[in-house]
Amino acid sequence: MSDEMKDVMLDLETWDNRPGGVILSIGAVWFGGGRLGQSFYTRIDPQSSVAAGLSMGVDTVQWWMNQPEAARLEVLGPGVPLDVALGAFAVFLGVNGRKDDCNRDVRVWGNGADFDNAMLAEAFRVMRHPIPWAFWNSRCYRTAIEGAPHDDAAGTVAGVPHRGTHHNALDDAETQALRLMAWQAVPAASPADRDKGEFGCMCAKLQACVQRHGLGVEGERLDDIVCREIDRLKATGGRVA
Repeated sequence: MSDEMKDVMLDLETWDNRPGGVILSIGAVWFGGGRLGQSFYTRIDPQSSVAAGLSMGVDTVQWWMNQPEAARLEVLGPGVPLDVALGAFAVFLGVNGRKDDCNRDVRVWGNGADFDNAMLAEAFRVMRHPIPWAFWNSRCYRTAIEGAPHDDAAGTVAGVPHRGTHHNALDDAETQALRLMAWQAVPAASPADRDKGEFGCMCAKLQACVQRHGLGVEGERLDDIVCREIDRLKATGGRVA
């Protein structure tokens, strides 16, 4: 457990996309204050998961067969039994010595409200291990990062490129933690800034309409029209679009 850090980013590689599915690897990292802390990574012997009753999804297995060789070779390397992996992850979260085997302070982030956290929690239930984090401290990375800028050409989210190999659980967890911190560090727009944005958006739309219809409207007069429209919408509770 990293001192002063309260957040852990979790990533799983699996052979199914629903709770109760086979988990191939667990990657996690403590993060906070713009930096990464202690990390965790383990591969899991899939036979131990199948023996425990976890499921394999045909579509997910086929999807894995089409992934880059580096990712496939890594995830299918030698792994530990499922119960050993779960016990090690609980220790990583800092449950040692706690009466209920649960760290009630840590926030665990997963990529999707119904995926990483839910998948791992179900594996703990199946193996009759206490879930080592409090259910109210589950967090969704996908929702938190939703508004961040994506640059597909550069491969960045919130200006942060991917670290290491895609679909390596630890590399993905570290990447997500860095992107989340970068996005959370962006100041929220003030009401004045939002008004400026609305004003500029409406000016651009109105100017395009004027040009499309071949009308001649001077810039200053156009600004006056937009200002009056914004005031009217605000007075009536309308929304500038």
